[in-house]
Amino acid sequence: MITSKVAGGAVREIANVFDERELKMRRERAQIEIDKARELETIRLAKRAEEIAKAKKEAAFKRFYQKPDECDQPERHSIRVECANKYIRARHEFDIAYQE
Repeated sequence: MITSKVAGGAVREIANVFDERELKMRRERAQIEIDKARELETIRLAKRAEEIAKAKKEAAFKRFYQKPDECDQPERHSIRVECANKYIRARHEFDIAYQE
């Protein structure tokens, strides 16, 4: 026959084991959430850095490219086409030369 003192101790021991397992599971879940949050923050910061770099590049191109006077209000289609080509060539030249 098991005495109530021994049975009570066994119940407490089992309860402690369950409490420890529950605590371990909560810690693991919390760590997973922390890791997810860190990963999302890293992604957000990388996207922001990319946006800033793109904005800097565009600002540099605006300083680099000077629209020819004849391209301000071209009346003829052929002039508009040539202006577009000049812009495309200038952009290509800039993209090759641009170093962040």
